[in-house]
Amino acid sequence: MSENPKEPLSRYRLSLIIFVKPILTALVGFALLVWLWGAEKETLYRVMAQVGGPSFTSWYAAFYPKLIFYGRIATSVFSVMLFLVLFQRLIVYLSTELRIFDDAVLWRTGFIQRNVFTIALPEVIGANFRQSVLGRLFGYGSIMISSRGDDQIFARLLSGAPAASAEIMALKSKS
Repeated sequence: MSENPKEPLSRYRLSLIIFVKPILTALVGFALLVWLWGAEKETLYRVMAQVGGPSFTSWYAAFYPKLIFYGRIATSVFSVMLFLVLFQRLIVYLSTELRIFDDAVLWRTGFIQRNVFTIALPEVIGANFRQSVLGRLFGYGSIMISSRGDDQIFARLLSGAPAASAEIMALKSKS
């Protein structure tokens, strides 16, 4: 069964929690960079001289221009990588959804390569969901929809997983 042309009864998307890890990484990384570039230089030099010994000052004076250059390159690479990760998560968020129809359940993933998995409602055996403590607080969870064969739909980090599970089982009991 391919993409269902009818309008679904409901749609469930991934939770926005997928953006938390890259955003926290960015905040910690940028805070570290701001601290490193804006730290009080005398204190930093004193600590480095105690750790590196007396020859540290002459070594540091010779290495300082390269340190600035490599630091700027590292900052640029970090920023580009962060942008790419956030862009990838945005594409995954926009291209993944669980659609519930009155006769089938459809799971769509993929942007360039589309993967569509459909289970007819009479074939559904059960819809189980799991929620962690954070999932209960922020309203997301994982849902597994099993069918009579070996077919399963497993959706992780789905926003509204308990409601989706209840809706599938309510529709299953009607049919």
